[in-house]
Formats: sequence, C-alpha cells, structure tokens
Amino acid sequence: RVQNREFKSRVRTAIRRFEESLKSADKAQIESTLSAVYGLLDRAVKNNVFKLNKSSRLKSRLTARAHATA
Repeated sequence: RVQNREFKSRVRTAIRRFEESLKSADKAQIESTLSAVYGLLDRAVKNNVFKLNKSSRLKSRLTARAHATA
C-alpha cells in the first residue's frame, strides 16, 4: 500500500510539472514532460496501481491540454 501511495504521488508530481510546462509554453518542454507522465502512467497500469481506463482517461485529457496550448 505504501508503494502504491508513493507511485501515485510520483504521478501527481509529474502531472504538476507538466502543468507548469504548459504555462511556460515551451513546446519541447511540454513534449518531454508529457512523455514522462505517459511512462509513469503506463508503469502504474503494469504494477496495478491504476486501472487501464483511468490511465487512458488521464492521457487523453493531458494530451488535449497540450494541443490546446500548442
């Protein structure tokens, strides 16, 4: 349970970094932080921390936000 909590915290932190990169409007930074979030979400599904649909939903929303700013 502790490991799951740590992993969820890492995902939330990565999402916060992504949101900060959206404010900077640096396209390369947005892509790199989004890629990092994708990797963490995929690992979360693999380790049964998140369900597949939750991961897919988050990816979809984050990608939409990235495209809206670009």
